[in-house]
Amino acid sequence: KLLLGHVSMLTDLLSVTTTTAQEGQKRKYIITADRDEHIRVSRYPQSWVIEGFCLGHTAFVSKLLVPRWAPQEVLSGGGDAWLGRWRWADGKCL
Repeated sequence: KLLLGHVSMLTDLLSVTTTTAQEGQKRKYIITADRDEHIRVSRYPQSWVIEGFCLGHTAFVSKLLVPRWAPQEVLSGGGDAWLGRWRWADGKCL
């Protein structure tokens, strides 16, 4: 079953569950990294709904981590000499 429509090869994938501010309901997301410098945030199971991107890497992204102490953030590393820290819900680089 096709869930994600990436063009480039995926290098990492995370599943995140959070509570929405407006409805107070739990919502699931998939955060993916690929060889084309992209970090994408999609809904699950409606993975065709792309919530946003975290853009800033200049080479492939090979690893993602959502820290326990900051579940609203994602850390990223890859082929460039840079470690990214993002607020994944809106794609803002911290």
